[in-house]
Amino acid sequence: MSGSTPKTRPVVRSIVGMTVGSLVLLAGLALVNPRVAVAEVKIDAESQKALDAFGKYYSGLQGFKVAVNIDLNVDRDGVKQNVKFEQQLAAERPNKFSYIYDGAGGGATIISDGKDLSVYIKPLAKYAVEAAPERLESLFTNQIVMGVLSMGNATPVTAALVSPDPARQLSSTAESIDYAGQEEVDGAKCHHLKATGAQMDWQVWIDAGEKPLVRKFLPDLTKALAAMAKQQPGRAQLAGMKIENVVTYKDWELDPKFGDDAFVFAAPQNVEKFDSLMEMFTAGARRPAEPEPHALLGKPAPAIDLELLDGGKLDLASYKDKNVVILDFWATWCGPCVRAMPIIDKVAEKYKDQGVLLFAVNIQEMPDEIKKFLADAELEVAVALDTEGATAQAYLANAIPQTVIVGKDGSVQVVKIGALPDLEASLDGDIESLLAGKDLAATTLADAKAKKDAAAKAKEEAAKDAKKPESETPE
Repeated sequence: MSGSTPKTRPVVRSIVGMTVGSLVLLAGLALVNPRVAVAEVKIDAESQKALDAFGKYYSGLQGFKVAVNIDLNVDRDGVKQNVKFEQQLAAERPNKFSYIYDGAGGGATIISDGKDLSVYIKPLAKYAVEAAPERLESLFTNQIVMGVLSMGNATPVTAALVSPDPARQLSSTAESIDYAGQEEVDGAKCHHLKATGAQMDWQVWIDAGEKPLVRKFLPDLTKALAAMAKQQPGRAQLAGMKIENVVTYKDWELDPKFGDDAFVFAAPQNVEKFDSLMEMFTAGARRPAEPEPHALLGKPAPAIDLELLDGGKLDLASYKDKNVVILDFWATWCGPCVRAMPIIDKVAEKYKDQGVLLFAVNIQEMPDEIKKFLADAELEVAVALDTEGATAQAYLANAIPQTVIVGKDGSVQVVKIGALPDLEASLDGDIESLLAGKDLAATTLADAKAKKDAAAKAKEEAAKDAKKPESETPE
C-alpha cells in the first residue's frame, strides 16, 4: 500500500494534509510538554494579571465542553486556499477526556474514560486502547496523542486548559508575553496577549469579564515552517508559505453534568485494533493480511454533483446504463496521487471509445493551484472540484489516492487505495471484465466471505484440536 498515510509520527501530517492539501504542520511537542524545563518568561504586569485570572478560573473547574473552530488561510506562491473545520473538546478531572474531529478526508478520536485511553486515526483505519493516564495533564507527555491534538496548532491552549496550573503551562510555551490592550471578540471584551517563543509566536484573547474564558488563539507558524524547510530540503517551499491560523472557542459549557455516554469510545467497523498506541504506529503501513472489502463495494455509488475545473458539471447519475466511470480521488500535495494519475489516465484513454470515462476528484484545493499542477505535469484530465470534501467523505476516501470504478449499473464495482505497483495491469483487467459484463463486486465479496468462513473454520478446528486429550491426538 502506498497511499498518503504516515509510517511514523506525527500523525498530524496526514490528518491535516488530508484536510488542507499541501499544508504540513508541526506537532510542537516541546511547546507543551509539562516535563520540559523552561527559562524564566518575561511577562508584563497586565499580562500576568490576565493570566493569573485565567489560571485560577480553569484550575477551579471540574470539567468543561467547548467547540474549537479552526480557520486556515494559506498563501503558497500566490495561490490562496481557505479551509475551516471544527473539533469537539471535553474534559473532566482527574482523567476523563474527549477529542473528536471528523471531516472530509480525515478524522481522529481520543477518549479517556478514566480507565482506558482509546485513540482512533481515521486515515489509518486503526485504533489502539491502552491504560488511561491518572491525570489529564499526562496526556501531553504522549507523543502520539500530541500529534493528533496538534491539528489546528492550538495545543498550547489545550494543554493549559487541563493543567493543574493553567497560567504557568500556557506561559511556559513563550519567552516573553506582552499586553496588547483590550479588544472585542464575538461581542465579549477580551485581554489581548502577544507571546514570542523560540519555536512559535502566538496571540491569545481572554475574556475580561467575570469568567476569563479563552475566546481566540492565533499561532504564528513562520518559525516552525522555516525550521521544517531547513531540516527537510525537499520541503524548501514551506519557508515562503504564508499562513493565517485562527482558532476560536465557541459554546463553552462549564462544569456540565456529563452523561454516561460522554466518555465512551465506540470502535468503528472494519478497522484494525492494537494494544498500545506505540504498537499502532510502529506497525507502519502494515494492514491485515485479508482486509475487509471496501464498505461501498457492490452498493449504489453515492450521488455526485460537482463543478468541473474547465466548466460544466459532473452528474454521476447521468452516466448510468451508458458508461463505466473511473473516479480518482486525489490532491496535488499527495505524492502517490501524482504517481498514479498518469497511469489511471492512460488506462482510461485506452478504453475511451468503449464508453469509459475518467474524472479526477480533487479534494479541497483551489482551481489555480490545480491548473498549475496539471500544466506542469502535462496532464489533460477532467477534474471535479470537491471543494467542501463532502464527496470524498461520501466515498470514504480516508487515504488517497483512492480509485473507484462505477459500473454501468451505477454500483461501486472496484475500489483501489494507493499507487499500487501493478496498478496499470490491475485497472486494465478490471475494465476488460466490466466491459464484458462481469460483476466484479459480487465476485470480490463472495471471495472475501469464503476466505473469512475458511479462516473461522480453521480457527474452530484448531481450538478443538487443542482441547483433545493427549491420548486422542494422532501420532
